[in-house]
Amino acid sequence: MKRNILIMALFTIALIHEKDTIILSSMVSIYKNLKPEVRYGTQVIGEPYCFERGTAVIMADGGSKPIEKIIPGDKIMSVNITEWTIEEDIVERTDSAMHNNFVKIIFDDLTMNINTDDHPYYVKGKGWCSVNPESTFRKYKIRTGNLKPGDECYKILNGKLITVKISTIQLVPGRQTGFSIVKLNKNGSFFAGAKLVSTEEPETRKNKK
Repeated sequence: MKRNILIMALFTIALIHEKDTIILSSMVSIYKNLKPEVRYGTQVIGEPYCFERGTAVIMADGGSKPIEKIIPGDKIMSVNITEWTIEEDIVERTDSAMHNNFVKIIFDDLTMNINTDDHPYYVKGKGWCSVNPESTFRKYKIRTGNLKPGDECYKILNGKLITVKISTIQLVPGRQTGFSIVKLNKNGSFFAGAKLVSTEEPETRKNKK
């Protein structure tokens, strides 16, 4: 009797183990087919660097629109980095994601941007720079310099490019949704908070302004 009970118990355990193995195998298969940004969460290859909700994007007509309301087909201002000219461009793709790596960048004109630490800004004499160059390269294979206080970023004012200096950079605690312009029709840059920043496919050039 005891022997039969033991055999039944072992058989039940075997069935449970087989069922769990099948379930686990299915979960692994589903996991492998997920997009990288879903699989790994924040700060991974494939996840967009972003700006906080409400960040103003400069539109082609000179006005502005919150970045979370930008949609494909919108006409915005960008910069042709090769020619160093301000141009009208068309948004082709946007994205959003949850992040916990936001920083507050305060400029000497008393304005500020809040964005992920790996978002590149164009800096006078240095080219594309981010607070976290390692993360920028890991995600996008984009080599950037180190963005730091004292750097002169470019800003659009009355249709012209001027420079504005970074005063301080502060970490922003917590987790929030960020919004990004991934791709434009022609160029790889746009103006967030009037500052020249990159899309996820920024242009590069040898001669840095």
